[in-house]
Amino acid sequence: LQAMNVTLKLNFAQSSINIKDFSKAISLCTEVLDEDPGSFKALLRRGTAYSAFGLVGEAKKDLLRCRTDFKDQDQTLVNKQIKLLHERAQASKEKEKQSFAGMFSADSSKGVSLYDDMKTNVMIPHDKHKKSKYCFMDIAIGSAEPERVEFELFMDSTPKTAEN
Repeated sequence: LQAMNVTLKLNFAQSSINIKDFSKAISLCTEVLDEDPGSFKALLRRGTAYSAFGLVGEAKKDLLRCRTDFKDQDQTLVNKQIKLLHERAQASKEKEKQSFAGMFSADSSKGVSLYDDMKTNVMIPHDKHKKSKYCFMDIAIGSAEPERVEFELFMDSTPKTAEN
């Protein structure tokens, strides 16, 4: 009965992979591996699901275990999945590289820049607000010393908000 249960779960896991329900496939394969830690199919399918789900480290661990612990098994699918995992990891790195290229550069020709949406004109205080009131907030991030941020209260344009 236990062997039948394992077979059904592995078939269900493969079906889940086919319909792109990778979290279900991972869950089912993990259940099988809890019952039968030496299941080549469970490791291969879980590694496949991890890879498709974008969990590169976990996929690599399972697929390399298939390669090293089960040398007597046909390694064709394992090698195919490891190659696919490598391609996905490279594509992910390239996409990340393009996303963050030039992020801290004022030159937007190098990619997306954080400075693209920054206004070039800076507000210069003028006499109209000389008598404005100010409030402050001391803000600490983590264990760093708190730093004071001052806010000018505009009594002329938002009197109720400034009063509160």
